Amino acid sequence: MIHIGDYVVKMNEGVCRVDSELLLDSYQDKRQVPYYLLLPVANDRMRVYVPVAEEYSDLRLVMNKTEARNLIREIGGIEATEVENDRLREQVYKDALKSLDPKRLVGILKCMHDRGEARMKQGKKKTAVDDRYQKLAETALCQELGFVLEKKPAEIHEMLLEQTRSAL
Repeated sequence: MIHIGDYVVKMNEGVCRVDSELLLDSYQDKRQVPYYLLLPVANDRMRVYVPVAEEYSDLRLVMNKTEARNLIREIGGIEATEVENDRLREQVYKDALKSLDPKRLVGILKCMHDRGEARMKQGKKKTAVDDRYQKLAETALCQELGFVLEKKPAEIHEMLLEQTRSAL
């Protein structure tokens, strides 16, 4: 259950504060519908409106500090996501991002890293799909962990790299 003042993670917007609940006109049946007003932490000029009545799969409460620290500690043990069919690769990445599951984000990041290393050994560049989704997944993960642990996303990125290196 979401309450005013809670912090949530919303797909594409990152960490947001639930500012208020307000009534907005419905275009379908000419009545007013309750919406949450979300204020993204990373962009103080942006406003996001989410219907109160609908359960969104791209919206969840932010993790707490204990969950964030545990995730960072567990990074070495999280397996890289397996993608058997290259034609489905982008969909696997999209699904992981949409899930907002931090462990799935780590899994696809490891997958992309391993794939990039293998491609470099073959004398090939990283694919545009891998590059695009790597940036999206890193941004989402580092922003939430940075917010929760009160650190800059760049510091979190370094912590994640250290944890990954120490697991190798």
